[in-house]
Amino acid sequence: ATLDFELESFYFEFDNWTYNGSWNYSYSDFDDEWKDESQLTPPAILAIAIYVITFLVGTPGNAAVIWVTGCKMKRTVNSVWFLNLAVADLAYCCSLPFQIANIVTRNRWPTDVLLCKLIPSAIVLNMAASVFLLSAVSVDRCLAITRPIWSQRWRTVQAARVACAGAWLLALLMCLPTLLHRSILKYPGWGLSYCSHNYSQAPFGQRTKQVVEVSRVLVVFALPFLLMAACYLLIGLKVRRARFAKSHKPIHLIVVVVVAFFVCWLPYHVFGLLQAFSSHSVALSWDSAAVGLASINSALNPILYVFMGRDFRQRFRRSLASSLRFAFSEDLTQSVTSSRLKSRTSIENNV
Repeated sequence: ATLDFELESFYFEFDNWTYNGSWNYSYSDFDDEWKDESQLTPPAILAIAIYVITFLVGTPGNAAVIWVTGCKMKRTVNSVWFLNLAVADLAYCCSLPFQIANIVTRNRWPTDVLLCKLIPSAIVLNMAASVFLLSAVSVDRCLAITRPIWSQRWRTVQAARVACAGAWLLALLMCLPTLLHRSILKYPGWGLSYCSHNYSQAPFGQRTKQVVEVSRVLVVFALPFLLMAACYLLIGLKVRRARFAKSHKPIHLIVVVVVAFFVCWLPYHVFGLLQAFSSHSVALSWDSAAVGLASINSALNPILYVFMGRDFRQRFRRSLASSLRFAFSEDLTQSVTSSRLKSRTSIENNV
C-alpha cells in the first residue's frame, strides 16, 4: 500500500480538460470530488481515529521502553532487541501527526520536494525496521529455547547489535523506492500540488510499481510472518513438551503476537497489491485506513511484549520502571535455557 493519494498515472491538461491515464476519470469526477473540501470520507475519518489512538498509546509506551532499556538497565540481548524495536515504533508514532495532517488537507502538499521524499521514506523505514526487528526477536527466542547450548555460547550483546544493524540496513533498502520515486505533482489550473509516487521516469513505468509492491509484500510481510509463525510454533511445542509450570501463558502470548501481526499488516499489503494491479477505487479510498491498521502494531508491541509477557497483576503493583526492567531481563530465557541444559545433562548421565 502507499501512504498517500496515488495520482502518478494521471497527466491532466487543464486547458481543455483532457487527460492521459490508466483510470477512467473525467473532469466532472474530479470537480465533484473536490466540491466539498470540508467533508472527509468514512475511511479518512476511521484512519484519523486510528492514528490518534495509536499516537496516544504508542508514543508514551515506546518512550517508556526506551527510557528503561536505554537508561535504567545494563546492556543485555533482550534490552538491545527491545530498545531498537521501541526506537522504530516511537519514530513511526511521531510521524502520525504528519499523516493526520495529510488526510485533513486532502493530501495537498507544499512545494518542498525534499520533505516529500524524506517524510514518507522515514515512515516506510521505521515500519519496515519494526517488522524486521520483530522477526529477529522471534528467531532469538526460538534459538534460546530450542538450541540452549548453542545460544549459551553465541547469544551475545554484540551479536544482537549486529543483527539490529542488519535489520535497519534492510529497512533502509526497502524505503529506497519511496525515496527515489516520490515527487511533487502540480495541477496549476486548480492551484493544487500533491506528494505522490511517480513512476513515469522509471525503466518499466507502471511495472516498476508492481515489482515494488510484490517485493514489499514478500519481504516485509509474507516472509516475516512465516518466520515468526514457525519460530513461535517451535517455542510452543518445546514449552508444552517440557511441561513448565506456566506453560499455557507463553503459548497464549505466542498466539496473540502472531495473530496481531497478521491482522494489522494483511490489509495494508492487500490494498497495496490491488492498487498496483488494478484501478479499483475501493483500494484507493480505503488505503489510509489500511495504513492506520498497520500502525496499530507499533502501539501494540510494548503492550504485548511487556505487559502481557509475565504475571501482569504482579507487575501492575510495581513501578513502571521495575516492571519494564523485569520484563526485559534475561531471567525467562536463562531459566528456560537452564532447564533445558539440566534435562540434557540428566539424559546424558543416564546413557
